[in-house]
Amino acid sequence: MRSSLIIALCFAVLSLPSFSQEKRKLSHDDYDKWENLTGVEISADGTRALYLLNPQRMDGSLFIRHLQNDEQVVVPRASRAAFSPGGDFTVFHINPPRDVVRQAKVEKKKSDQMPKDSLGIFIFKSQNIDKFADVLSYQLPKESSDWLAFLLEKKKNKDADETARNDAATDSIPLSEEETTEEIKEEKKEETFKQLLIHNPVLSESITYDNVPIYQISENGKTIVFVQEQESEEDSLKMKKVFSFDTSSQRLLLIDSAVGDFKHLVVSKDGVVLSWLFSADTTKVKVYDLFVHAMGRRPETHHISADEENMPQGFAVSEYRAPEFSDDNSRLFFGIAAKPEEEPKDTLLDEEKYSLDVWHWQDPLLQTQQEVSNKRIKEENYLTVFHLETGAMVPLADEEMPDINRDRFGLAPVVMGFSDLEYQRESSWTGRRARDIFLVDVKTGTKKPLISEAKSSVSLSLYGNYITAYDPDQKAWFCYSTKDGSRHNLTAGLKVAFYDEENDVPADAYAYGIAGWAENDKFVLIYDRYDLWKMDPSGKKPAVNITGGYGRENNIRLRHEMLHSDQYHVSSKEIVLSAFNETSKQSGYYTLDMKNLSLTNLVMEDAALSQLQKAKEEDVFIWRRGTFNDYPDLWSSDTDFSDQNKLSQANDWKEEYLWGNVELVEWHDFNNKKLQGLLYLPENFDPQKKYPMIVYFYERTSDNLHRHSIPSPSRSIINPAYCTSNGYIVFMPDITYEIGFPGHSAYNAIVSGTYTMAERYPFINRDRMALQGQSWGGYQIAYLVTKTNMFRAAMAGAPVSNMVSAYGGIRWASGMVRQFQYEKTQSRIGGTLWEKPFHYIENSPVFFAPDIQTPLLIMANDDDGAVPWYQSIELFNALRRLDKPAWMLVYNKEAHNLKEWPARVDLSVRMYQFFDHFLKDEPAPRWLEEGLPFIEKGIDSGYELME
Repeated sequence: MRSSLIIALCFAVLSLPSFSQEKRKLSHDDYDKWENLTGVEISADGTRALYLLNPQRMDGSLFIRHLQNDEQVVVPRASRAAFSPGGDFTVFHINPPRDVVRQAKVEKKKSDQMPKDSLGIFIFKSQNIDKFADVLSYQLPKESSDWLAFLLEKKKNKDADETARNDAATDSIPLSEEETTEEIKEEKKEETFKQLLIHNPVLSESITYDNVPIYQISENGKTIVFVQEQESEEDSLKMKKVFSFDTSSQRLLLIDSAVGDFKHLVVSKDGVVLSWLFSADTTKVKVYDLFVHAMGRRPETHHISADEENMPQGFAVSEYRAPEFSDDNSRLFFGIAAKPEEEPKDTLLDEEKYSLDVWHWQDPLLQTQQEVSNKRIKEENYLTVFHLETGAMVPLADEEMPDINRDRFGLAPVVMGFSDLEYQRESSWTGRRARDIFLVDVKTGTKKPLISEAKSSVSLSLYGNYITAYDPDQKAWFCYSTKDGSRHNLTAGLKVAFYDEENDVPADAYAYGIAGWAENDKFVLIYDRYDLWKMDPSGKKPAVNITGGYGRENNIRLRHEMLHSDQYHVSSKEIVLSAFNETSKQSGYYTLDMKNLSLTNLVMEDAALSQLQKAKEEDVFIWRRGTFNDYPDLWSSDTDFSDQNKLSQANDWKEEYLWGNVELVEWHDFNNKKLQGLLYLPENFDPQKKYPMIVYFYERTSDNLHRHSIPSPSRSIINPAYCTSNGYIVFMPDITYEIGFPGHSAYNAIVSGTYTMAERYPFINRDRMALQGQSWGGYQIAYLVTKTNMFRAAMAGAPVSNMVSAYGGIRWASGMVRQFQYEKTQSRIGGTLWEKPFHYIENSPVFFAPDIQTPLLIMANDDDGAVPWYQSIELFNALRRLDKPAWMLVYNKEAHNLKEWPARVDLSVRMYQFFDHFLKDEPAPRWLEEGLPFIEKGIDSGYELME
């Protein structure tokens, strides 16, 4: 029997809904309350789990569930929750009520006057909650400790005399003509400061420090470092001091003090070394120095400035990278960059200036890409290492080799450097950037070329002993020793493909990837489509299929599961594998004994199982399980899945609504190739009736058989549950492609599938069928309606209508030219516009607009960063010119998929009104019948139905 704990006003108990006998259809008024489950965590000792249930437009709650006795506490409006590493308490933010925040926005309150979060700490032993108002942030250690640190925003107290003077002025002195409203507002603005609170909830001990802008707690919880500002009456500049607080002795140690700007204060994992950036400059442009301080009996401070011996000429420490210690504190990694310089004062008026972009044909990146990347380019810096034992600073990256990957622990003698500078220009049409790979000596900075023009996956091993690279030309995985540079073909002679077997784009197939590395890099696990292979990176031992071909034999994809955030390497004893059956769409988990290579099936279900976690210290699992009908709630069990227990109950009012069911269907396309798809049926389905059907697609969707989608306003596509609840059948066919013929490939799969469904199931009304899709799906819809009249209506979101004009267009979100998409990736033409002009024309719907007979609703948003919205304008204007029924919804300042809630609700209303009119013969809304003049924009929705 589940029990819930109620504490004061901070907790609420879930109540069971009372269900009415008559289920109702989902409507657009139902969206707000539907919940999403997030923030899942299991405590280290496996006794508790926590999760958040957040309605889409209402206040959410934190649930803390005891896994043995089923007690649970519910904290309204909580977020950002975490267990303490010792398992004695839970920390979380408590958000202000949504309606209070909304009212503050209505009143246009300034940011400092807006309602703020509180911090909550629930202590398990006492069952009490501690609350702290106006929290800004909190930090927990990773290792077992009862200490935490958090920052609060506090209001400064005015002294009594000042208060009295202000009161008197308000009462008796009239407002002078010189005083302005702005000056009054400035006087009323309350000053605040940041207060650091170091707290032990178990011992009920707290220490506070005022005026603390930055802080950090060490991973072992033994040290908290912070900067404190101290105002001086004699000097307008603030003295800032760096302190270290020992949580065991509660001793405060002054490390440094200076007038200036401190930044990126960090402490090592064990809490014995700290580092920070400091600048004494008072100007806007600051040059920073790096300080490293080792605590102990013989404390020592290192100082790295622009004058450092190994610092490149004109360089200084970068403010845009936080320093990081190696696990053993022997190294500190940080960034350097060109020394910032103050720009000359601008004396020109705006009307005296011109604005110009110069596009040069040899630019590595287009001007549009440079604009998008401007902030990143300005903040670019090069990884450098400081060796604490020798005091040597060694630059590792430079302008010619700007990027570095290092091992997980920062201890390896080398790092991997890479540069794509030579290949940036060609990426505009290849879609991928090749890279030159280097080995860089951490002690000397010497770099050695290793791989030229690597085209695919390249990565450094966990401990830095090897570099693995997939070569798409040879279709093989190679391993390079970082010690001697030797190279071994790991997959030579193996009879299976380690690349995407279903690749149908005109580019090299991606590798399935690496599952992980063993401790000390003893072996690496590499995926084929179904199974896992244990590879000896030294090349001495042959590869072993550790899953014995079981996955391939049973069409089950097996993948390694990392069970908690601190699991870095593959166990040599036992591992857990997720499993997905490509045929039946079942999913589950297996264990694999790494010594005798025996597989054990823990669970396989007709459901989607995901987000598996294991308690660090105990054999307890939590995971999520969902289907189309069942929200993916949280479950727990022991590690053999023998004692399963459902922990959450999200959206339990779902039973009040009509929903539906889904079936996996198969058919043969016009080329006699077997395809799969999904067929969704209404809950109160009657096979003797005729139902309208909406066909939705993108590429392949059948793997989503058990996906659950809560009723939510559309960002761009239909919601299957909403459709079935409102009497529609939904068909989602898989699509396979032939290079050069993307449009015809879509026709082959979609039309063959739709014909088959209509022939096989007489309850589908073949005179009441429609299409819906977004982006690539929108393009395919635009193409289909030029080739068939079998659909009564179609809605296409962000379609490309003219591949000729789109080929040289820009993807504004990235700034990239769209050429790569047609030559190498999704659009699948497989050549340039001048190599295959007829392919571009034949696959472009706008050239065949006269053949369109299907009423077409288009969505094209004017801030779309993926598909230029002028593509929709071309198609719309063609149909308008041809006097064919077409409508275009343009959401202002909205992206490729809608983000803002009001726009999403509006799209949902209009999209389903469109389908209801053409598929159910319901009256047309006024906007569909008459349009909406610009003068009515924002005033009248035009939703009303025309009788």
